[in-house]
Amino acid sequence: MFTVDATPRDGQSLDEVERLLRDQIERLKSEPVGTDELERIKAQVVASDVYERDSLFYQGMKLGMYETVGLDYRLADRFVEGVRAVTIEDVQAVAREYFQDDGLTIATLQPTSSDESTDLPSPTGGIERVH
Repeated sequence: MFTVDATPRDGQSLDEVERLLRDQIERLKSEPVGTDELERIKAQVVASDVYERDSLFYQGMKLGMYETVGLDYRLADRFVEGVRAVTIEDVQAVAREYFQDDGLTIATLQPTSSDESTDLPSPTGGIERVH
């Protein structure tokens, strides 16, 4: 699963935001990313993985995620090695193969006014009112 999100600027329509996101995805399929950009993103992903290891919660979540999707939890030890091995060609090939409309889900989250509220189940039982 790959998630892309955006927040429109004041006055910008959701249709325009979706078009801009789609344009960027098509650009990713047709134009290789720059070496500097790929290295910067790899460094961010590796740093995030290292920081997550400081948290027992995130360690457990990551191991559970691997097992939940049918992968051996020990693959987590090879994650950084795999990220560092990604090439520009890999990025483009994956974009071409997987970024297709047949697997696309679009969700739009609309804010509610402050006088509207939603009833949600409370983790402690009963109903919790969310404003």
